[in-house]
Amino acid sequence: MRYIPFDTGATIELYGLIPNSSVDIQPDQYLGYVNFVNKGKLHTDDEGSVYLNFKPIGKVTQHTGRIFSLKVKYKEWDGTDHEAIVGGIEVQKRIHAIYDTWKDPASCYTSATLTLTDGIAGEKVDFDGTKLDVGHGQTPPKIQRWDKEFDNSGEAKVVISTTWCTKPLTETPTFTMRFNTLGADVTRIRDVTFGGGDHEIIY
Repeated sequence: MRYIPFDTGATIELYGLIPNSSVDIQPDQYLGYVNFVNKGKLHTDDEGSVYLNFKPIGKVTQHTGRIFSLKVKYKEWDGTDHEAIVGGIEVQKRIHAIYDTWKDPASCYTSATLTLTDGIAGEKVDFDGTKLDVGHGQTPPKIQRWDKEFDNSGEAKVVISTTWCTKPLTETPTFTMRFNTLGADVTRIRDVTFGGGDHEIIY
């Protein structure tokens, strides 16, 4: 698998071709996540290599092309034309995940929140597996928010609440946080502090 950072772009070398020959390179689909600036007809160097330049892109124009392949048309040493597929190129975006809890000082309402930041607007997020496990003296958890994709600011979150008036002697509630998006599949489990106030960057 080859990786291209969303924020910085990258240069990929294709090698083993005939030196100083022509090669035609095209993506197998529309690319909405990265700017492939020198696709088309290229020329190999004296070593038989060609360099593909992918520049960063500030805005996703279409939600396809995060994982793509390249169609490479080239000549063999005997002069015959060939076509190959170079697959497994993935555009990566480094996201961050934050764990927070809050308790309303005027009531027993307590919430646990998982927030993803620095995402790509419109990109899907799978939070399946995220849950709040409670103990005695707490009401069953209630989902207050459960996003399916990143919003225009690149944020997505889950908020789950319960009511919790008295600190229990046993069975500290736990918040299981799982997210799968943009190549990251992460699970973290944290205890929930009575009175709220938890805050941690977990990814």
